[in-house]
Amino acid sequence: MYTHDDIWGAIDRLAKISGYSTSGLAIKAGLDPTSFNKSKRVQPNGKARWPSMESISKILAVTNMAMVDFVALMQDQAPAPENSAASIPVLGFAQAGRAGFFSEDGAPILDKWGEVPLDHFNGDDYFALEINGDSMLPLYRDGDLIIVAQSERINKGDRAVFKLQNGEVMVKEVLKKNKDQFTLRSINRDYQDLTIPAADVIWCGRVAWVSQ
Repeated sequence: MYTHDDIWGAIDRLAKISGYSTSGLAIKAGLDPTSFNKSKRVQPNGKARWPSMESISKILAVTNMAMVDFVALMQDQAPAPENSAASIPVLGFAQAGRAGFFSEDGAPILDKWGEVPLDHFNGDDYFALEINGDSMLPLYRDGDLIIVAQSERINKGDRAVFKLQNGEVMVKEVLKKNKDQFTLRSINRDYQDLTIPAADVIWCGRVAWVSQ
């Protein structure tokens, strides 16, 4: 009979061999980024929690792994490799436009985010957004991580992430900026450039790096 640790360990190993953090694997499968966090493996009463079959089915689908191979991972008694790198918060790009993931001042609400190990970016200033879909081709592809630095000054020519009052989140190149408005170029040239009033921007952050 398999134990809770066997199944959670198999999920950890599947994420590792697929090139993801457990949070990144959850996002790739369309799950909440915290689905496989350590805190989700224990119930409030202290008892161990089982992952749902639906979540296991979804991660098997996105990694093209058969159930028999997942069972083999459960039988592997070696602990999942630990990554000692510093971590920053990570969220799927599509989720960033929804309510509840950022505070009023634009800071990530960490208990609703996953995490991704990135030892050359650490501190409260940085967070990562994972690109979903192909709307930002050819520059950003599905699965790319955009590392955002919120406190760094945004200048003409920078690429930046903007969150607007209407909930929309976008990545644009800054063509012009002043105290009243931003003029922005779309990453996907099928979309026109646009000008947005500064008053419509809840927060913005410079794209510091892209993991591809």
